[in-house]
Amino acid sequence: MAENKIAKLSGSEAKEALQRLQSKIKKTQEAAKTEGEALVRDLLTVGGGAGIGALEGYLKKTALYQGNDEEEAFKLGGAVDMDLAIGGVLGLAGIAKLGGKQSEAIRSLGMGVLSYAGGKYFRDMVMAEGE
Repeated sequence: MAENKIAKLSGSEAKEALQRLQSKIKKTQEAAKTEGEALVRDLLTVGGGAGIGALEGYLKKTALYQGNDEEEAFKLGGAVDMDLAIGGVLGLAGIAKLGGKQSEAIRSLGMGVLSYAGGKYFRDMVMAEGE
């Protein structure tokens, strides 16, 4: 049935139908690309938090085995937690577009690390209540 309709189209009608189809295809491709980019950013955000958590665990575990202070093992210069420093630097680098085309990815990674740092801070704050 659809074949009959196509066969009866005039040249200009066929051209218009083709243009509409090409437009729909282009919009669908653009939407798929946008969704794919969003998925990558989301995965980087989650990966940033998970990665920094794994790094913290590894460094603290290593410090315990070596007889060192585990809390100092995750601090830069003995003052700033690595997650806060790394997340802050990555987040700001992404926001400032220092990574060129990869700036959004860098920003997402930094936001994931900062989310971990914030969660840890508030967890510690709640655990310290009443001490």
